[in-house]
Amino acid sequence: MQVNSLHAEEIKARAAAIRLPAELLGRLAEMAPSTAHRALAGAHDTRMSTMAKMTNALIAEERRLLEHLIVLHGQPGGARE
Repeated sequence: MQVNSLHAEEIKARAAAIRLPAELLGRLAEMAPSTAHRALAGAHDTRMSTMAKMTNALIAEERRLLEHLIVLHGQPGGARE
């Protein structure tokens, strides 16, 4: 699923919430880790396509983590199998 790109600050906050380092986010977004670092640091005028790749990679990792937690703990408020 493609979404509009998030701002660097929101990407950093959400990545930190799931303990996802910028280097790994960059690899998940299929870009050099240094590119991810620079984009999140605001070191240069980052292309929208770069931010979109990082946003999509972040959302995919959040969903992967959510699915993993549901397998371990069941649905919130539901009975565990």
